[in-house]
Amino acid sequence: MSKRARTIILISIALLVHPVRAQSPVTSGTASQMQYSESREAKRIYQLASSLVFPIHISATLDAPKVSYGTGFVIRKTGLIATNFHVVSQAVLEPTRYKPFLVIDGKKVQAEIVAFDLIADLALLRVDQNFPGELVLRDELPSVGEKLFSVGLPEDLSMLVTEGNSGGTSIDLLSENIVLSAPLNPGMSGGPTFDDRGQVRGVNVAILKNSQNLAFVVPTRNLHALVEQLDQNGPMGPLTTRSAFQKFETQLTDSMHAAVVRLTKGSTNRRRVANFLAPLTPAGVKCWDVPIEDKANQTLMRFRIDLKTFQTCTNSRGIPLPAKMRLGSWREGYAIFSNGLDLSQKRGMDHVFNSLPESVFSDYFGGAAEDEAGSFSAPKCTTQTLQNSFGVRWKANICARGYRAFPTLFDFAIKAMTLSENGPNALSYYRISGITADDARSVLQYALESPSWEKK
Repeated sequence: MSKRARTIILISIALLVHPVRAQSPVTSGTASQMQYSESREAKRIYQLASSLVFPIHISATLDAPKVSYGTGFVIRKTGLIATNFHVVSQAVLEPTRYKPFLVIDGKKVQAEIVAFDLIADLALLRVDQNFPGELVLRDELPSVGEKLFSVGLPEDLSMLVTEGNSGGTSIDLLSENIVLSAPLNPGMSGGPTFDDRGQVRGVNVAILKNSQNLAFVVPTRNLHALVEQLDQNGPMGPLTTRSAFQKFETQLTDSMHAAVVRLTKGSTNRRRVANFLAPLTPAGVKCWDVPIEDKANQTLMRFRIDLKTFQTCTNSRGIPLPAKMRLGSWREGYAIFSNGLDLSQKRGMDHVFNSLPESVFSDYFGGAAEDEAGSFSAPKCTTQTLQNSFGVRWKANICARGYRAFPTLFDFAIKAMTLSENGPNALSYYRISGITADDARSVLQYALESPSWEKK
């Protein structure tokens, strides 16, 4: 994958394999232990947050060491707490083993997970306790350059207020986040981001790897929507692994379907890749040109294949579930060639997929090591030859594998080659994770029916 591909790191610390007890326990969440910037606004935010923002620990029992931690804040003084889904995900995935606890004045209070939004990475907790107030939520997206203040408990230490500015919003296929120029650290996930009025504009969620103080915040309007859902439907009830995965599947299905409909039912515009008119990418899927390595160039020259452009596209973040599942990821790309397909070149085109980066143009879904836990069904593939309404002839290899935990969801891949004897020709690929069969068929039709060659 290109070094430009942006990899997102969720900013809660998870000690899932080897739980580690802190050598010097720190009691967090009291005003006397807060750190804050010296600006007048930050002092005011500190005073506002001091009694309404708390650490969240995930552990087996009240006295057991934590396996992960983050931050939460009061949105209703009757005991409703907001945080990120990934902060409490272990308690959702293994509800009989792990529980969420709020740390209030140094004491752990068990909380109940009453709602979550996997796609937006939000969760609501309820504790049996009243608070002196609640934070005010403001749905309006902050304007570019607007000053914002993020609050959280970095490294599960004392509370911190950091200052930054809004950089607008960033769309990533299934979700939309506010871009924030502020230093966020592990443990600040789930904390509130305020404006200078002291109103909550979002929830801290992630940082951009290898960046300098570049972070992402879930807009408050997503949190409001989850609260409204809770008010309408009531709490989820006792969690089980099965019920949690059923909710995951429903939320993933609805969000991916909406993204596919926006893509395939919208504009008929296309994007230019060299002299090839390719389908548009979904919102949040970004493209870049990939340089071809010397070894690949030698192979292409040997078979008299003239590669003009190799472009690959991907989204950044995906879904906060175990990385092995790779749900919510979308990759696609095109390689454009000026040559036709005589016998030598036909043989050469068969080698092209191996010449280009294998991780991109793979028509299978990884090896046995990727599926040690038996998460997937065996991949099934088929090959089709067709011609679209623009006269482009394709040979397409189509593969799918199912998720054992999600009966209606699949990983779906297309690898297709045009069949022009005189040239030019194109290779295309799609690899989408967590999509229904019907939506996969819509993408297949869109991917192969939309393209054409630019008229001379």
